[in-house]
Amino acid sequence: MESKQVTTIVVAVILVAVAFAGGFFIGNNNSSSSSEGDSDEVIATISTYTSGSGYVTQNFTAIPERVACGCSTFLNIMLYFGLEDKIVGLFYDEEEVADEYKAAYDKVVKRIGEDHVFVGNSDCATVTSWEPDLIVGWSSGFKEGSIGTAAYWNDLDCNIWALESMNGAMDIESMIYDYVNLGHIFGIEDKTDQFLKTFINKLGDVKGALSTSTVNVALYDSLGSTDLSKGLWMYGTETFAGDILDYVGVTNVFPDGGKIQLASVIDRADTIDLLYFICYGGCDHDTNYAAWTSDPNLALCPAIVEENYNDMWLSLAYGGDPAVLKMLDNIYEMFG
Repeated sequence: MESKQVTTIVVAVILVAVAFAGGFFIGNNNSSSSSEGDSDEVIATISTYTSGSGYVTQNFTAIPERVACGCSTFLNIMLYFGLEDKIVGLFYDEEEVADEYKAAYDKVVKRIGEDHVFVGNSDCATVTSWEPDLIVGWSSGFKEGSIGTAAYWNDLDCNIWALESMNGAMDIESMIYDYVNLGHIFGIEDKTDQFLKTFINKLGDVKGALSTSTVNVALYDSLGSTDLSKGLWMYGTETFAGDILDYVGVTNVFPDGGKIQLASVIDRADTIDLLYFICYGGCDHDTNYAAWTSDPNLALCPAIVEENYNDMWLSLAYGGDPAVLKMLDNIYEMFG
């Protein structure tokens, strides 16, 4: 019963998102693709946040064909939905892709060339040379002195987009807005609708399974160092993954996140049933695990002893990565 109730609630949220979208989505469900319709026809309109200009409106009159990906979250979304042939350049490509994406990713790199792949940030001139018609990246990059402002790119007939699940609330609703927008922008509403239905069902299944149990979680980022003396960096409920975990009933041991002194972590170590190691460029599983287990008290926490720990890429910690489905499956398998 709990699962059905949760599903009903989240379905209602999706319907509201599609109908009103809280300012994030205004689209035309019946519009045709750019190859069949009027070139001036608006197929989707989004409002996206940028550091340089605040929220800006972006109108799409054609399905993007030349996409510059400036965050691993959107790269994984492109790979998941089979849109990789549209990628013309990558920056902030700082994570390993999942095994199921590797073949497609390797083809992308081979096609565009390694000189179009940046582990960190790129610059406006370089990305301009790629001639994109859509750039998706961190909101902090859309400003002068970085990738460029929305006005600059719009003058070149290129839209920009910072995923809402990587800004502001970073919650379930913001992910729904992102995937609704994705479906309209790329004309793949059937695929994004199915994804959201699967997501909703898994949310309900996990929340229902945990309704009579207590699971405590910690999300740890070693920042690439094994030195615990200056404190441990923990992720709270304000992140996207943190919000998902909180929603399904997993209790964050350090809900406010930030730097927690070692003694405080030790005091609560025996309550940690589930542990995530946050991974990204320069901060891998081995470093995180070595740092955590270097303290004998932390090494004896239930999550380590019972092997209920997993890696979590930054793309999921801070955004609506499709890997959220696997995270929910794993939690269900461990505690359902």
